[in-house]
Amino acid sequence: MSHTQPAPVFVFDAMCLNHFARAERLDVLRDLLAGVTCLTTHVVREEIRAGVEDFPALQAVLDTDWLGIARLDSLEEISCFAQRVLSG
Repeated sequence: MSHTQPAPVFVFDAMCLNHFARAERLDVLRDLLAGVTCLTTHVVREEIRAGVEDFPALQAVLDTDWLGIARLDSLEEISCFAQRVLSG
């Protein structure tokens, strides 16, 4: 019997994205994770958006094309997300 691991998925919080963006090194994060699914949540994006006025470099997070949005619209999606995070 063959057990295959699910493809890795990274879900980023505001602190990580904030630090890379303010250091103007989101490109490094993107390059390190090439080929890996990278996500964040709507809540994190709103937290980043709230900081753009004070730290314009944060706009780069909102403009990325490699950082998807983890949909967490239903209890089932939240449950699946939590199980995946906890099992990783």
